[in-house]
Amino acid sequence: MAIPRIQVYVDESIHASLDFIVCAFVFSKAVLDEPVIEALKAAGLQPGIDEFKSGTHMQNNPAQQSLREALLGIAGQHTRIALAVSPASSRASLGGWCLSALRAIVRRNGFHGVHFDVHFDEGIVASTTGQVVAELKELCDVAIYSKQDSRACFGIQVADLVANATGQMIREAVAGRQKMVGIGGPETGYAEDDKAPLGWSLKMALRYSMLRRPIAHPDQSFHPDTNPVVVERGADYIDIAQNPDVLGWGVQLDDALVPRVRAGVEQEFGKIWLGCIH
Repeated sequence: MAIPRIQVYVDESIHASLDFIVCAFVFSKAVLDEPVIEALKAAGLQPGIDEFKSGTHMQNNPAQQSLREALLGIAGQHTRIALAVSPASSRASLGGWCLSALRAIVRRNGFHGVHFDVHFDEGIVASTTGQVVAELKELCDVAIYSKQDSRACFGIQVADLVANATGQMIREAVAGRQKMVGIGGPETGYAEDDKAPLGWSLKMALRYSMLRRPIAHPDQSFHPDTNPVVVERGADYIDIAQNPDVLGWGVQLDDALVPRVRAGVEQEFGKIWLGCIH
């Protein structure tokens, strides 16, 4: 019987004016071709020819808007997400940084020995050899596919959406300017004319998918690399569970990030709220 392989889809969002790149790693227990193809068809688009591209102008483009919402739902309900943030000025070394970040994500989240197929969008990784890849393969069984075409490897379109969405969150935090969007309406829990920052709205859609620091009991076994919050059985740890650490587990930061970008990422992703938002 074949051992199930976790699929990992990787794409980036570049924000040169603020000097950062966010790479999104989207983990899925299943190949994402089928749900993305269904989303494309539902939006009136042709799989293999049309695709979601975050750079597409969304205003007056209902097909892309519909597809964006569908992919956001796939990411928020059926995947786990990690991010790697590096300077845009270091774009030439992005591939090596992404592989190093993946190694850290595997280690910190206890994915030792897991079987992965990692699909990088074209233009990110130039080489799949070297010391970092060798160290990654010591941690887990990984097959790396670089230069993937997002029109054929459909899960990369979900990674594109996640990279763009989380990049928007970081932009708002770094620049201090928020784009307000409507969040109200039937079955939303909000009044029809309620508005909220776009970054906040996107974060609420993706928050449960973010990889985060685990919780363990003293009598449980765990790999020391995961460094969980250890709580006694019977202790009230609702506050910890509702506001877990993400930075270091679901988010990896390049040491070369400028201070204001680092501060913005820490503001957005140091912890993430998993409690009620209404």
